[in-house]
Amino acid sequence: MAIPVGGVIKLAINGRINGQQTVTTFYYRVSGGSTLGTVVEDLDAAIDMFVTAAAAPYGAFLAAVPVDWTNEFVSGQEVLPVLSVARKLPLVDVGTRGASTTPNLSAVVTKGTDLGGRSQIGSWHLPGVANGDQVGGIVDNALLGAMSAFGSRSLNVLTDVASGMILEPVLFHRNAANPLASTFTKLTRTIPQDTIRVMRRRTVGVGK
Repeated sequence: MAIPVGGVIKLAINGRINGQQTVTTFYYRVSGGSTLGTVVEDLDAAIDMFVTAAAAPYGAFLAAVPVDWTNEFVSGQEVLPVLSVARKLPLVDVGTRGASTTPNLSAVVTKGTDLGGRSQIGSWHLPGVANGDQVGGIVDNALLGAMSAFGSRSLNVLTDVASGMILEPVLFHRNAANPLASTFTKLTRTIPQDTIRVMRRRTVGVGK
């Protein structure tokens, strides 16, 4: 069975910078079904489209992170209406900006919908900030431009010509108590922030 129209796919860029593991996640609603026939085939097609399509945010992500950041794989997983097994595409891409010596700094792009309320706002923390892209905790214009390009690409609807799958970027609201009651809202805006933030370390999976 394929991922149905109205289903949601989580795509994640899984990398590493200065010894720290990083995960940057994106959620897409399937607004046009594929002709491939299985969840596994749909996820593989979604991952491939996310990495290679000119309109996808992956290339713009690489242009906004430092050379110290290395990708390990991009993963894809159906999260609505059911939770599927994750698929992974191993990669060895690296960031394209200058070197970064502080492992837990990040540049932030805020994302939002047309609705009001705190639940309609989220953010991407782009791992690492190149030494030459910051002055006193303020992001310079060159990196701001790269962040703006990444934000714009992240709002694009992605279409796979071969399978017919159409992916629409959304803000996903997980309901842990009842996953089937999870909801999503279409992403409509992004704003690059001009101040550097600290990436907070999570302790889940430490030591693996």
